[in-house]
Parts: sequence; C-alpha cells; structure tokens
Amino acid sequence: MNHFHSIINEIARGKWMIDPHYAFGYYPLVTKMLSGDASPHESTQGEEYQPLAVIHQPNGPNLYINNYKTLKKADFIIEQGSVLSMPVTGAIMKSDYCGSYGSLTRAAVIKAADNHDSIKSIIIDADSGGGSVYGTETLVDAIRSCTKPIDGLVNDGMAASAMYWVISTCNNIYVTHGTSQVGSIGVYTTYLSLKKAYADMGIAIEDIYSNLSTEKNGKYRIWEETGNSDAVRAELDVLAQHFIDQVNLNRGSKINLEAGDPYKGAMYYADEALAIGLIDGIKSYDELVSEALGTNEVSTENVFQTNIYNMKQYAKVNATLGVDSLEASEDGVYLNETQIATIESTLEANEQAVNQAAASAAEGANARIAELETQLAASNANAASANALINSIASEYELEGDTAEAQAESLRAHIATLESKPGAKPAALAPAVTEEVDQTPNVFENPMYEGLAAEAGVPHVFKK
Repeated sequence: MNHFHSIINEIARGKWMIDPHYAFGYYPLVTKMLSGDASPHESTQGEEYQPLAVIHQPNGPNLYINNYKTLKKADFIIEQGSVLSMPVTGAIMKSDYCGSYGSLTRAAVIKAADNHDSIKSIIIDADSGGGSVYGTETLVDAIRSCTKPIDGLVNDGMAASAMYWVISTCNNIYVTHGTSQVGSIGVYTTYLSLKKAYADMGIAIEDIYSNLSTEKNGKYRIWEETGNSDAVRAELDVLAQHFIDQVNLNRGSKINLEAGDPYKGAMYYADEALAIGLIDGIKSYDELVSEALGTNEVSTENVFQTNIYNMKQYAKVNATLGVDSLEASEDGVYLNETQIATIESTLEANEQAVNQAAASAAEGANARIAELETQLAASNANAASANALINSIASEYELEGDTAEAQAESLRAHIATLESKPGAKPAALAPAVTEEVDQTPNVFENPMYEGLAAEAGVPHVFKK
C-alpha cells in the first residue's frame, strides 16, 4: 500500500519524461486513484504475468525470477554464459507500484547481474512511453557502470522519453519491427489543481505561507494565480538540457543531425531512427538472445523462480536429480520438466525392483511352506504309528484306564507283578516286536510314555 501512495505522490508532484499520447492512456486510472476508487492492483488485473527478469541459459530452460535478491543467493545455480533479459514495460516510476517494478528495483537487478559470474551479458527488453524523472537516472547510472555488455531492444512497441534515455545508455539499440518508435527526448510537467474539485464538494482549501517563505512554490503560485508559466518552463529547460546532454553523451558519436534533430522531442519510426542514429538496427528478440548466447536457437521451456530461501537439503533427492541443492520459495519447491521426468523414471524403476523382490520372496516362501508341510506329514505319520503301538501294548496287557496316564500306571503295576514272580526277568515287554521293531523314531503325544517306550526298546520322540 505504501507504493500505492508513492505513485499518487509522483503523479501529483512529478516532472515527466513521457510521450503525451502514452500518458493520456493512464488518465482514467489516475482519476480513479486520486478519487479513491481504484485499488492498488487494478492496473494489473487481467494482464499476463511479467517477471522481473528472464535468465536464458545456453542449454537449460529459461528461468523467470521476480526478486533481484535471487541473483545474490549462493545456491542459485545457473549455467555459465547465461544472458539476463529485463522487461521494462508500462510507465516508468521510481518505486514498485500496482504489480509493476520501479526504477530502483530494476537498477538493483542490473547490479546483481553484473556481479553474477555465470551471467555474461544483459538485454533491456523495452516497450514504454517513458515516465517519471525521479528514479530514471538511478537506473541509467546502473547501466552505465555495468561492466558487462548491455543491449537495448524495443520489442514491438516504443521507447519514448525516459525509456529512450535508459536504453540510450546501452552498448547497442535495436528494434524488432519497422513500426517500432523511439524518441520523444524532452520533458514536461502536469499541474494538478484540486481546489475546484474540492470546492464543488463543499471543501475549501486555502494555502497559508510563512512570512519567511515568500519564494516557496513561487513558480507554481505565479502559474496558478496569473497563468504565467515562464518560471516553470525555465525549470523544465534545466531538466530537458540534462536529458539531451545524457543522450548526446551516450549516442553522440552515432547521431546524424543532417538526417534530423532528435533533441526537439519528436518520435521516429525504425527507418528514420536508423538514419538519424537513434538505433543500430532491426533484430528479433530471439536473434538478439541467440547471438548473445552463441547458440542457434532459444529455449522455449520456462521455469518460474520466486525468492530463493534456505531449506533442508536431501542428499538422495539431489543425487537422483543430479543437482547440488534444491531451490525453493516460501510456497514450496520448484522442479522443471526434466527433473520431474527423472523422478518419474526413478520411481518406476524402484517399483519394478520392489515387485521383483516381492515375487522372489513369495516364491521362496512357497517352497519353504511346501517343505514344512512334507515334514509335518511325516511327523503325523510317525505319531500315528506310535499311537498304534501304545494301543497295541494296552490291548496286549489289558491295561486299565481311559487315559494315557492311567494306562501307564496300569502297565507299571503289571510289570511289578511280573518282576515279583520267580524266573528270569523278561528282556522286553513286547516279544512280538523285539526282532522287527521299526527303528524310525515315533512321536508320542504324551511324555509319560517315555519310560514305557524305553523299557519296550522302541525308538521315540516326544512332544513337549
């Protein structure tokens, strides 16, 4: 909102280097702003997004940035030999306003690009009818002090007044079409009196000056009270002469005054501008960028970069993408199409590996289950044989009891009875099987048969 107030302040008090017809197109918006009917963002509603700058890389995608501080981040990595293009459209103002960037911000971009090792040249992509005197020279100074090549391009539009002053500081100036215009080297001011408007609303405005301030606003007081604008014109002459001197300093050796005097404020189409020396030729935007990059074509892939913030780095993700660090803003991480394709292919490969591992594990598990089922069947068969043997012993010796414990106790009592009788002690309780005992271990359901089986000479295994 502070920028909104600053633009109203510039409109009300400013001196202008702007084409009058271009300025006239802003009058409806200015009227609404001064009346309080316009929002700070109204002038940009419905307009296509315009970045602060575009970085064209020799091989990678174009990077769109909206904060010059991005260029100062150590982890903002771009290809060596990149070209930065900075769009300058609309009215030139000192401060950022209504979604557009001011001269101070654009000057900061030039300085940041000049200090970035990977950026080798800069393009001013212009289409503006000019703007406020204030702030313009700050941008001009930034371009003039830049150590890298800077070209200005009038991109299917105009570079009038303050905009021409800006691009006249560039090493070369080109236009994209024969209908593009440059010039309007001059200054004017607009005197805005609100007294009648307020009077119509019943509000009286009266200016009272100190007795010691007799010359304060003197030029404008004379103009308002008498209609004599000579003093104001004299003040504008100082600015206009400075403007002319600056353009002459930048383009003086190229200006051909015999073809026309560009210092009187006229506008010129491409052919006449070329003859006078206001421009250096006609080139398309892609031509200029490709020449600066040293490539045959310009990438059409765009990646939007917002403010770069410090964030936790993930080594495995970075390794997958083949980058040293991830770039992120407060809104999240931004990946280009190539990086997304890399992640997609990596995920597909991992999914196939997981499926193969799962199939292999399932196959091994099924084989083990089959092996265990075979062993279980053998164990159950042995258990059945052992139980049949126990039943045979119980029947042979007429053991009493319904449970294994009762039958074991009955068998012990029977053995004790036999041992108490005269004669040799029997070698085994089951003579019928002494010669034909199956040596396969038998699985008994109850460990109480352990002693009985041992006495019977039967190999045994007991479930505990």
